[in-house]
Amino acid sequence: MSLDNFIPTIWSANFIEAFRKASVLTGPGVINRNWEGDIREKGDKVKINQIADPTISDYVKNSSTLTFEVLEDAAAFLEVNQCKSFSFAIDDVDKAQGSVGIMQLAMSRSAYKMKDTVDQYIAGLYTKAGVTSGLGTTNTPLTITAKGTAGSNISVMELFATVAKALDEVNCPTDGRFAVIPPWLHAKAVLASVMNIYTTDQVAMRAGLVGRIMGFDVYVSNNLTNTAGAKHKTLWGINQAITYAEQVNKVEALRLQASFSDALKGLMLYGATVIQPSGLACATCSSAAET
Repeated sequence: MSLDNFIPTIWSANFIEAFRKASVLTGPGVINRNWEGDIREKGDKVKINQIADPTISDYVKNSSTLTFEVLEDAAAFLEVNQCKSFSFAIDDVDKAQGSVGIMQLAMSRSAYKMKDTVDQYIAGLYTKAGVTSGLGTTNTPLTITAKGTAGSNISVMELFATVAKALDEVNCPTDGRFAVIPPWLHAKAVLASVMNIYTTDQVAMRAGLVGRIMGFDVYVSNNLTNTAGAKHKTLWGINQAITYAEQVNKVEALRLQASFSDALKGLMLYGATVIQPSGLACATCSSAAET
């Protein structure tokens, strides 16, 4: 039978593999999946237990009296609250006359489109960034040039230094810092000759990793929120700030009754949240003309 070639578990595995190869904002350099296993085992919501920092007090021997405070709960919840699907059919005639694996190609494109949707969802978490002061706003973005400054413009290096300083001031760790920027900002960094460019790690290149500046691994994405078509909400920080979980509930193959066609349909659930706001910065940037 035609359906013998469409085993759901195999198609599900193929979908996940294609999805992860194409992902930028769901890559391990930008987000973590620390609670994904809990989500899969316990349902669509997991409580991430955290506590507020204890108070540090002076202590004098034989004099001080200790006061035991009740620590405040600072728990966060990770919910798998996004539900997306895909479905397509391929006629036997098209399949017979096609020179490539049409079903495989369609599955790959489905994974790409799903990745695009998920990346945009994660990019929208800029609203939960805890580090934004001095990093531009929608009304007054940071205007970036490659090297020089003029008026309110700042250079690429000034931008990276400003964000690094903002993260340092909230004690964000320096190890594993990332920056997700739009293509135009990447081009300015190349023009400014300030980037250590990766050229040999092709897997990294496919995942959007293009280089390193001032301790930041730099990723390029077209999915950053773009206010008014000219003001990008760039993301900076460490991967411990955003936690993410995904599930592909099922991928099913079926033979359509009203036509001579094989079909596939899939359902994906996912969710993400910012659990360490001080580990995530948002800089609102726009491109300034080079002089």
